Amino acid sequence: MRGLVSHEMVVDGVRVVLTFKKVKNINLRVKGPDGHVEASAPPWVGADAVVSFMRAKMPWIRRRQQEVSAAPHGLDRDPSPADLKAWRVQVEPAARALVAQWEPRMGVSVAALAFRSMTSRWGSCNPKTGRVCINVQLAKYPAECLEYVVVHELCHFHERGHNARFKALLGSYLPDWKQRRALLR
Repeated sequence: MRGLVSHEMVVDGVRVVLTFKKVKNINLRVKGPDGHVEASAPPWVGADAVVSFMRAKMPWIRRRQQEVSAAPHGLDRDPSPADLKAWRVQVEPAARALVAQWEPRMGVSVAALAFRSMTSRWGSCNPKTGRVCINVQLAKYPAECLEYVVVHELCHFHERGHNARFKALLGSYLPDWKQRRALLR
C-alpha cells in the first residue's frame, strides 16, 4: 500500500512498530514470539497520541504478552514435510470427530473436510459448497483451540461475516470462544 510510514520505538520497555495508514482508530496487536506491539494509526494522529494510548492500554498489553509467550509461536511459514505429516496425523481424526459432534448440534452438513498447512489462517470454509479446511498446525495448540476453529467455521454456514450476529451465534455454542481464540494469537 502506498503512503505507509513506519516507525520503531520503545514505550515503557515494549518494542513498538508503528505504522501510519488509512485506518479510523489506533489499533494495537501483540505479536509473538517476542511480544512486540504492532500499532497502526491514522496519519493525522501523532506519535505522542499513540504513546499515550499505549500507556493507557499497558495492563492489556502485558496480559497479551504473557499469553503470547505461553502459546506456541504462531504459524510456521516453512514447516518440514515430517512436521506436516505428524500434524495431520494428529489433527485429522480429532477434527473429523469434532465435525461429526457439532454438525447435528448446529444443524449444518459439511460436504468436504480438507487439511493443509496455511500461513495466515486457522481454518476456512465455503458455505455454498460445504467445504471446510482446517490448518494442520493446530496440532501445536491445546485441543480446545481445534474445537474453537471447527465451531467457528461451522458458524459461517449460518452467518458469513464476523459481525455481531456471528459472534452471538459463536458465543451460544462456545461461551469461552474469546479465551480459546486468544491462545491462537
